[in-house]
Amino acid sequence: MKIAFFTQNTKIAGVDIFIRNLINNWPHDDDISLISNSNNPGIKYLKKKIKRKFKIEKYNNSFLNKKKNFTKGFYIKTINFLYKIIYFYNFFKKKQYDRILIINGGFPGGENCLSASIAWAYLKPNIKSWHNFHNYVSTDKSLIKKLFTNLRDKFFVNSINGFISVSKSCCRSIFVRKTFKKKKVHLILNGTELSNQKKNIYLKKKLGLKNKSKIILMLAVYEERKGHRYMMQVMQEVLKLNKNHNLVFFGYGNKNEILALKEYAKKLKINKNIYFFNFYDDSKSLIEQSDLLVVPSLKNESFGYTIIEAFSLKKPVIANNILGPKEIIKNNFNGYLIRPGEKKIFAKKIIKVLSDRKINKKIINNGYKSYIRNYTAKKMSQNYANLVRL
Repeated sequence: MKIAFFTQNTKIAGVDIFIRNLINNWPHDDDISLISNSNNPGIKYLKKKIKRKFKIEKYNNSFLNKKKNFTKGFYIKTINFLYKIIYFYNFFKKKQYDRILIINGGFPGGENCLSASIAWAYLKPNIKSWHNFHNYVSTDKSLIKKLFTNLRDKFFVNSINGFISVSKSCCRSIFVRKTFKKKKVHLILNGTELSNQKKNIYLKKKLGLKNKSKIILMLAVYEERKGHRYMMQVMQEVLKLNKNHNLVFFGYGNKNEILALKEYAKKLKINKNIYFFNFYDDSKSLIEQSDLLVVPSLKNESFGYTIIEAFSLKKPVIANNILGPKEIIKNNFNGYLIRPGEKKIFAKKIIKVLSDRKINKKIINNGYKSYIRNYTAKKMSQNYANLVRL
């Protein structure tokens, strides 16, 4: 069977990890293609990390020029959307896929994902696509935008079998759009693979740290919602209690975003214990070499891929108690949840976790059991295959 996974992405983040795990663990000997925008920065990562045979098909992401002012550009946006439907209809007709899964970040997310769904439905009305989304559904406040999105949603909703998302809260969020209230929504938890690669980065050596130094790791795209500044405020409290702890950031971001955070670390006078790096393609190697993973997201964290990666590698996790992470972490059982804003409590928990091996052993064992029970990549891929191949 010829299976296509269609995506649109502008950053290297959790969706790329999902695609890697999905394709590597696909349970059938299908002919798999990944269809992606040509300027997707994650393509190089996926080529390197996907071990089974697959094809990458690229599409042009520019289409017609859009005006920045939405009101003036309304007609261009509408024409652009219709043009994309025709473009992808012809694209799919030429490639002759049997099934397609649309993989979107948030919703509406990439408009190409929506137009591709509609194009596929026109081509194969009896084998509609499933639409997978990974972050919370947004709504439009502008009346002009609502006019366009409501019209688009009505076309779109009749073009798909239904939705698939990664957490209960994310699934529920689809119903903020009235058009989707009667559509099927499936929950399939994300899954990850156990690490079997040799590490090619040695963190403590790279950072010039002594063996007794502790590494607190945060893996996240450099966006405000992820809580980098908040975590530095927590670290300020940590360093009052122990000077041997170090906070290390890895994530996709531009130079200006990282530079602004470095300046903030200097302002807090903690820059000697804070390290910033861009995206590194082996997150599990980083987690294996750390003592603790932190997820201080402030909002819009629908799942938390790094949490289950830490579970699989038997590393402790502390996260802010917000919707996505609290569906994975049971407080004081397989990890720790801290109420957002409680920086001193977060800091004290870090000190406790890094000093009490007895508590750590119990927590990480429960985390590993949670991983085996719910979050393996094989289980996730089998669940997707069961829907997509129907």
